[in-house]
Amino acid sequence: MPTVSTDEFAPTTQGIRNSLYDKDGNLRPEVISMLRNDEHYALIKCKGLPRSDRVSAIVNVIAPEFEGNAKEWVNDIDLPSVDSSTVTRDANNLETLLNALTRGQSKRAADAIIRMLNRPECSDIKDAVKNALNVLLNENVQLSIQVVDGIKEAIAHHTNSKGGTRTIDAETFVKNTVLACVWGTVREREDVAISRLSEIIGTTDNQVKMASTTARGLIDGDTAITALERKRRKDFIRDTLLPHLYRWIIDDDVTRFDSNQSHATIVDPEDPSKKIKVHQRIWRLTNREQQHKEFLQSSYYKAFMDMNPSATGVGITVFSEGLKKFKKLVSNPKPESCVDEKVSGLEYAMEAMFGVLNKGETKEAFMCHQCKEGEIAPAEVLELMRLRSSHKLVDAVCCEKVERPDLHIDKEKDCPRMIPFLCTHG
Repeated sequence: MPTVSTDEFAPTTQGIRNSLYDKDGNLRPEVISMLRNDEHYALIKCKGLPRSDRVSAIVNVIAPEFEGNAKEWVNDIDLPSVDSSTVTRDANNLETLLNALTRGQSKRAADAIIRMLNRPECSDIKDAVKNALNVLLNENVQLSIQVVDGIKEAIAHHTNSKGGTRTIDAETFVKNTVLACVWGTVREREDVAISRLSEIIGTTDNQVKMASTTARGLIDGDTAITALERKRRKDFIRDTLLPHLYRWIIDDDVTRFDSNQSHATIVDPEDPSKKIKVHQRIWRLTNREQQHKEFLQSSYYKAFMDMNPSATGVGITVFSEGLKKFKKLVSNPKPESCVDEKVSGLEYAMEAMFGVLNKGETKEAFMCHQCKEGEIAPAEVLELMRLRSSHKLVDAVCCEKVERPDLHIDKEKDCPRMIPFLCTHG
């Protein structure tokens, strides 16, 4: 059996030698059976030929189906496509040969591929590879854009567009998200404008600054990342005070209904995410210091302290700032016209009557009254007194209203109805 020394075969790589020869330097039987003629064998043995020709001869051994010029490629779209298994086998063979030729050096292999693709005869291959890489690159870019947009939308979702303070959970989420976004630029010490980062992420410059400082400390100290949470705000006491302050304000001993005003829309002290409508009220005490003293002596203040044992109390400053939240709900008494004074007088009388009728035995006796047809039920009377609904009380106790044609000016409207003059003036 013919043999070839390893020295004669030196121009090839060790990987190719191992595929052709056994450990004794003899051609493997299967290789000999693959040789189609003596010409290929002679080319492999010949040291005088250029290395490229000898490698081509080896390729004829490895791929005996090869025929033609290695410098020519066929790019005929009419040729049938090979199946996936054939492409996989070709890729495996190419990887093995490339690894052997470049001694397993990835950069050398990459440089060889790039050099080959830049040759004119490989332009078709280069175009096909470029198209495939562009598709993959576009998919990766689109995915990256989608991820960044998702981060920006998530931060916007947890941010009130009208301003205001985030909840603790939302602030924690935003801080940790921004920290993750700036981690790479801080680690690489890239000089990126804070305004540019905040625009991309969708947050504020100050948030990016704080996240960058935190990231720098974690990276330099090689410390584990811990959850970043917002510290309890200084106005925590103010927020927890509001529900108790609201219940104190609407107490009838503290304020009274403003019969000349309608409802006011305010933020629900129990649930800041909602709004409620409450009838406007008027202070009974207008002095702020007196109001503060009254609150400190109330059961509402005691309930607040019981729920917040760490609180040191509620000073007049915190108390006054809390009242500002309800400035639409309650106000000081206003100057009245002569007509309003009479209405107010009736309302004060109703308030005094309510204080008498709503207590102890008097209330029990009053509620036992049997109403005749057309009379107002005792429970409804007490409610009218409590609400100081003077107009409803007048309508209830006076004679039925009659039409006044002499006052019917606008014929498109119904004829006005009024209580008879004799009923109110005798």
